[in-house]
Amino acid sequence: MSIVFEKDKKQNFNFVLLIILTGILTYWSYAPVLKNKFTNWDDPNYVTESPFINLIEKGDYKPYFTENHMGNYHPFTLISLSLDYQSDKYNPLPYHRTNLILHILNSCLVFLLIYRLIGNSYTAFFTALLFGVHPIHAESVAWIAERKDVLFTFFFLISLWFYAGFAKEKNYVFYGLALVFFIFSLLSKGMAVSLAPTLVLVDYYYGRNIKSTKVVLEKIPFFLLALFFGMVAVYAQSLGPDTEGIPDYNLFKRLVFAGYGASQYILKLLWPFDLVAFYPYPKAEIPYYYYFAFLAVIGLFTWLVIFFRTNKIILFSVIFFLLNIGLVLQILPVGKALMADRYAYLPSIGFFLLLVFAVERIMSFKKGYLLTGGYFSFIFSLLEFIIINMYKCGKIAFHCGTTQ
Repeated sequence: MSIVFEKDKKQNFNFVLLIILTGILTYWSYAPVLKNKFTNWDDPNYVTESPFINLIEKGDYKPYFTENHMGNYHPFTLISLSLDYQSDKYNPLPYHRTNLILHILNSCLVFLLIYRLIGNSYTAFFTALLFGVHPIHAESVAWIAERKDVLFTFFFLISLWFYAGFAKEKNYVFYGLALVFFIFSLLSKGMAVSLAPTLVLVDYYYGRNIKSTKVVLEKIPFFLLALFFGMVAVYAQSLGPDTEGIPDYNLFKRLVFAGYGASQYILKLLWPFDLVAFYPYPKAEIPYYYYFAFLAVIGLFTWLVIFFRTNKIILFSVIFFLLNIGLVLQILPVGKALMADRYAYLPSIGFFLLLVFAVERIMSFKKGYLLTGGYFSFIFSLLEFIIINMYKCGKIAFHCGTTQ
């Protein structure tokens, strides 16, 4: 009995230590944002010139929930920015600090989610660590106007964590909390609609019969909410300032762009090269390598799904990535950019889980984690300091593009 107790005590200590370490390393990577100022790319629209920024001060909450802003319906995002305004008006520090805190919390939530699903604290730790320090997330964290990314992901991960607990333990309190936090996520950014099909993926992972009447009925509230908020997001986008000038391409070309965009997200997650604020569509004819990338992506994911169809961790990772990146691959055009680093914020969780799991299987347990965690975290953290400091006011100007 004492041996079992000591083992559990050691496991709990390692669990807590790894969560704390995740938070510390994530903070270390992103600490430079606290010295940043406002950018001239949508920060005025969301803070310094926003008509919503001081409504809490006036006691007027209605416009947050009845009006769209910049082609988005995200009342919780506007309220969170307004709360920062109450802290120190137009001092950029509180806004950056909140973004940083949310990103740190998101990294810890990734740890908790992966641990709940897999039960391996080291897999959870290195997945969360890669999420926490990767430079592709600089846009979501260092750009104040992208508060909606870190905020919706925060509620998204909490909802998913509760639903995973419900699917595993059949605790309907967890189900209710998952539904509540899903609504919070939807009120932060429309991209949260992808949670509904992601829940089906969790059911599959736990071996639940996704065709059973009971399991289907459980999903109906989530899918109805996703449908409603999806329509609201499309309507809001149609009223946004960047609806004119969106390139008009047929469906086949859109699919080619989607394949190319997916390939670029994968490559930049593997190695964060040429990260820029705006990725334009090709000016003339579509280059030939776009078609190669399109075919390569189809081949890669088809091979992964077919060859590893019996491995639930790999399938979960791949489909999680696809479900959450699919909405922003510009098959349905939103904005004038072909892709954006911020769109990879949530989907990257699936990619990092796949990467960590693959290295673990390819190499021995200790060597695999040392190489994955030590090497990638060190390189990404160094790059993070460079990229985030590029976002300092005066270092890089933002003149074009759209947010969503």
